[in-house]
Amino acid sequence: MKFFEALNSRVIALILKKSDAFEVLSIDCGDKGAGIKTSTGDMIFVQWSDLVEAIGIRRFAYATDNISLLLVFQSAGTFEILPSCNGWLDLCSRVEHQHKGMPLQHWYPKILDKNAPVAIEAFNRNHIKK
Repeated sequence: MKFFEALNSRVIALILKKSDAFEVLSIDCGDKGAGIKTSTGDMIFVQWSDLVEAIGIRRFAYATDNISLLLVFQSAGTFEILPSCNGWLDLCSRVEHQHKGMPLQHWYPKILDKNAPVAIEAFNRNHIKK
């Protein structure tokens, strides 16, 4: 099983390398924003007010599917946060409570369903009722 886990990690790393998303090691959430540590060792600070969209995605891999949360910021770029990333649960809670996004317990089980789409919108700034 370790072989397949390593293979999945390698596949995800290659996908991220070909996309515009940063590979994230940890996210430290605060009230006004977050510090995001990337695999290159960079620390990027983002403001919650800059968050445009959060999308739960499922990537098909050899042994298991990989679930992650894709964060799209207006000026800071796109970040893919995996459940194994430090700060994952705090991030999901903040998307729900601070941004009136879909709760983790709603989008996560839906995306695990093999018949479901591979992406589910957890938050979109344009869909917030003011």
